[in-house]
Amino acid sequence: MKICLIYQHALGDGGYPRDVRWLATTLAAHGVDVTLVCGDARNTEGLSGVAVARLESIPRELGHFDLMHVFGLFIPAHMRVLEEAIRIGIPTVLSPMAVLMPLAVNRTRWKRIKKEAFVRLHAGTLSRVTSLHLLSQSESLSWSNIWRRSHRMFGQFGIFPPDPAAASAGVPLRRAAAPFVFFGRNDVYQKGIDILLEAVRVAESRCASADASIRLVIAGRPCLKSDQFIRARVRRLARQEAVSVLGALDTRSVYELLGSARALVFLSRFDGPPRPVREAISLGVPVIVSRETNMGEVVEAHDAGAVVPLDTDAVAAALLDVWRNPQKSEWWRANVPELKAALSWDRVVSQYLSGYREVVNVPGH
Repeated sequence: MKICLIYQHALGDGGYPRDVRWLATTLAAHGVDVTLVCGDARNTEGLSGVAVARLESIPRELGHFDLMHVFGLFIPAHMRVLEEAIRIGIPTVLSPMAVLMPLAVNRTRWKRIKKEAFVRLHAGTLSRVTSLHLLSQSESLSWSNIWRRSHRMFGQFGIFPPDPAAASAGVPLRRAAAPFVFFGRNDVYQKGIDILLEAVRVAESRCASADASIRLVIAGRPCLKSDQFIRARVRRLARQEAVSVLGALDTRSVYELLGSARALVFLSRFDGPPRPVREAISLGVPVIVSRETNMGEVVEAHDAGAVVPLDTDAVAAALLDVWRNPQKSEWWRANVPELKAALSWDRVVSQYLSGYREVVNVPGH
């Protein structure tokens, strides 16, 4: 099978570019003839055995491929190539990568206006996509009627091995006094930090005065005015020592922090799927996640953590349960290796290959 993967930012830095590079490399290792089409950035980490082409040159070569997979919706250059592939009859797969989830679209009025205008402009092309690649059954779509006739293909992104230099220092497992941890960009809205802090306040209010305080550590670089927001919310706590804010950390410090945690807590309103959650799993750490992370189904299937709604009371109850019953997180921890194996890139790519075969055989293609 000859597959063309298209992502303008594939040779850039960040989570999604790395995911697409590793997906391309693992597909090639499984015998697929892969061409990665992208812009002119230079980060090739993880890329091997894959032909690379520039985005502006690819329309002339599309006829050589059995299938084209486009990652990212709101990128005008992607739409031009998608239109051409549909015109000449190549089966197409489109990955929105969580940007159509309602809480992403409705983050601000201006974001909704821009996204709605883009979707309306390209509705004719989008409605003719052969298949939508969704990260999980939880990846809901705004304007879903556009794709009501499209095939659905599901596939996660895999996990990455821990950095050897940082991991070799050893990860302390001080579980008896371990905190809950949020690690990642401190985007208060997208990452649900506001919900998490309110849940800690509610949990604290339900603790007897003699109880040990629930402890949450928030780490990662600030986003917009997140540091001011978090400080203001912490001041509302009866016991302000319940929350510590560490800011950005180096890799070794992140591993030590995660290794000492009962669970990573990640309550994204939309995400696909969060890199910190996958990092925690790679280190053997249980996770408490929202379904909107698009990782709830796999976490639940392997009993390697908890899946909670974006509801303050429900999150508070989950935190209290784990805090009062440390054996629960130990049980999850014992199950994390199976989840880690399920999210290996080899296992993940087998799902993509199965999905690609279905797409190629969709009637009309």
